[in-house]
Amino acid sequence: MKTPSYLSKTKMMAGMQCPKNLFLQVYNKKLAAPITAAEQMIFDQGNLVGELAQKEFKKDTALVNTAYWDFKGALTKTEEFILQGKKNIFEASFSYKGIFARVDILEKVQSSDGQDVWNLVEVKSGTKVKDENVKDVALQLWILENLGYKVQSCYLMHINNQCVFPDMSNFFHKQDITARAQELKDSVANSIIELKQMVDSQQEPEVDIGPHCNAPYECKFKAHCGKHLPKDSIFLLPSMEEYDFKEEAWKKKLWGFYKKNIIEIKDIPEGELNAKQQIAKKVHVQDQSYIHRQGIAADLKRWQWPLQYLSFNSINPAVPFWEGVRPYEQIPFQYTVGLGQGLGQDLGQGLSQGLGQGKVVYKNYLHNDSKDPRLALAEQLVEDLKGEGSIA
Repeated sequence: MKTPSYLSKTKMMAGMQCPKNLFLQVYNKKLAAPITAAEQMIFDQGNLVGELAQKEFKKDTALVNTAYWDFKGALTKTEEFILQGKKNIFEASFSYKGIFARVDILEKVQSSDGQDVWNLVEVKSGTKVKDENVKDVALQLWILENLGYKVQSCYLMHINNQCVFPDMSNFFHKQDITARAQELKDSVANSIIELKQMVDSQQEPEVDIGPHCNAPYECKFKAHCGKHLPKDSIFLLPSMEEYDFKEEAWKKKLWGFYKKNIIEIKDIPEGELNAKQQIAKKVHVQDQSYIHRQGIAADLKRWQWPLQYLSFNSINPAVPFWEGVRPYEQIPFQYTVGLGQGLGQDLGQGLSQGLGQGKVVYKNYLHNDSKDPRLALAEQLVEDLKGEGSIA
């Protein structure tokens, strides 16, 4: 195996989440899961947000527009722009001890005593400052300071989700995180040195699966590292609670089971499960369906007939482009509504006896142009529903 000349900031951040992640990215990347369409959309949105952030810096700008893999070219171009005295350099690139990082926006300013200093600006498509964002900036700060650059301030530019299109003047919120980045810098530096030594050794670290496989980001090697898990793994059993905080508590409990070598659903003690989970466990163990016919029948009796079966599809773009829309606001663009014909209140009794009669006739709407879909969709939906029955 050949040790790489440079390790990117992205790889080092992955390594701080899990050293094995970094090692596999460097030496066995083919084991990674492919990028999904949803992930690619997130990447594309991030690029768009980055381009919008650059437009906030209008004077004397320069873009280091080299291929992502051309580290030497990026370093050379950055040095040229700095020597030319450029005030705002986008994707400014630096390397120290083999660690390579691109700074989203490097802004030259004057200190209180008239010296040229730099502001480091990291752009994120999220709506708040996260711990991993500060760690990211701390890594960049460590590189720049060790190269002799005087960094005055570190900022995180993130999306303001209260911005309403078409007024995009407050789309970004620029938050000073200098103190937090400085506080993390030394611990990040220690982690980087250890990770670099691990990569140079070419010895894959022994790291078992754990909460780090999903936080702060889902690992692309999760399937590879978890290939020892059985078909009915404990991780297939959800909390079956309606509150997110209970879901998180259940995930922690699952990792506790795993550490005790409780790996299959059938081995989870009954006392550790709520009533719904006990039913789910029985379904897995006995490999048969469970239908609460009496409960369904009781609910159906409270509904008005005919039933309307309604489902939506929506988008939530980071950058709004229709009037009155905020970043990440859900905008429906498609629906399917099914009218239960020949289905009456006697269906409740039929279900309790294992019977069901009638048919469902479907109507669909798909907005197929670039205009705001909300009004047209709402008008057609009102027409299709006709004000009849309950919506299921």
